[in-house]
Amino acid sequence: MLRNVSEIKGIVFHISELPLLSTDDWRDIQKIYESEFNCLFLTDLEGLPGFIDESDIIKVETVKMVLWPSLSLFDLFKERLNARTSEIILVSKEPRFTKRSMKLLCGVVLITENILKYEQLDNTPDVILYSFDELYEKVIAKNLVGKNYFGENQIPLSTSQFISRYIHSLYPISDSKRVRLFSLGRYYGSKHYMHELHPYSKVIISNKSSSSKLFGKFNTKLSDLIIQTIGSFPGSFKLDALCYVPPRPKEESRFSDIFDHIFSRTDKWLQQLEDISPFLIATRDFEKQKYLSTEERLTNVENVFTVTKDLTGKNILVIDDVVTTGATLKACAEALFQAGAENVSFFVFAINQREQSGLFSEYRAACPDCSGDLYLNINSTTYLPFYSCSDCQRTFDFDPVMEDLNRRIK
Repeated sequence: MLRNVSEIKGIVFHISELPLLSTDDWRDIQKIYESEFNCLFLTDLEGLPGFIDESDIIKVETVKMVLWPSLSLFDLFKERLNARTSEIILVSKEPRFTKRSMKLLCGVVLITENILKYEQLDNTPDVILYSFDELYEKVIAKNLVGKNYFGENQIPLSTSQFISRYIHSLYPISDSKRVRLFSLGRYYGSKHYMHELHPYSKVIISNKSSSSKLFGKFNTKLSDLIIQTIGSFPGSFKLDALCYVPPRPKEESRFSDIFDHIFSRTDKWLQQLEDISPFLIATRDFEKQKYLSTEERLTNVENVFTVTKDLTGKNILVIDDVVTTGATLKACAEALFQAGAENVSFFVFAINQREQSGLFSEYRAACPDCSGDLYLNINSTTYLPFYSCSDCQRTFDFDPVMEDLNRRIK
């Protein structure tokens, strides 16, 4: 999901010394440059390829790159591209640049062939792609602006249109060991400026909250997303068993229905997997992690899980809804490895994003009638997102409100 982009009119390529761009990279960039879109090149390097017009190069000192993002520099982008913030995407192969760029309200795209570290994803870019060619073919040419890219914006969740891409990262469970973590998207909490603008986040929190009218309503669709995503993993990914994070003692897991649906399917590869959830259990009660610090979370679930089955040589995927610090998943992995598991990987619906406000305090959905704050909801019958105004009590469709919001971004 390109958070706030309504239409792509301008593309800014960030070109740095590391990582170096290959001949193929430049060939694909040239294809984009010669397309219908206006392009700029932000760089502190000399000697860019000859196909780039000098007027499209913005040369800055290295120190200004270090201080990025610069609002004055971004204003220059808008002027040169003759585009609004919601019509611009920034593209880079440098994760530090894209992470810092998430402080802006434009689209942000990271191009990388490498698996990211989990620590790099607390401000996850809007789109992560393997190549500039993929940027052209899957985002620009097919105009995926505002559409679901990681599974995080199609509400109702439409698996028929789901593109089997996921955020792939490495999570540290010790100083010397990292395991794979797969995520379908991002989760924005209540203190993040995107919280009332992101239907996928609303679905995730509503589906897991027992007090919500939507509690469990998306279980079937989320199950289908799990199946479709795992089915898209490369053949080299070995998998023998699935399990979910155990609930506290005497509580029922909200994943029970999801797993019932998964293992009711007749797909041959699914039939070969084992559900080991009954054997991964919590041995004592523990606090909810939500209001605890990182250190408190680690202590809270330390040695809390055990496995009552020999898992020697097994390759296991642990499923949860949202990962924040990863303390609970880490505790699960430790228990599974102690039971003999060969490999443990994680799969989550979303990665919790670092809280952001301040610069975005005025970026909010406003009531067209009274200018009051609008609050995002999901219709419990149609599952469509809509807004309600707490002041005048009126309701509004999601798309027109977002279109108005993007028009107001200067």
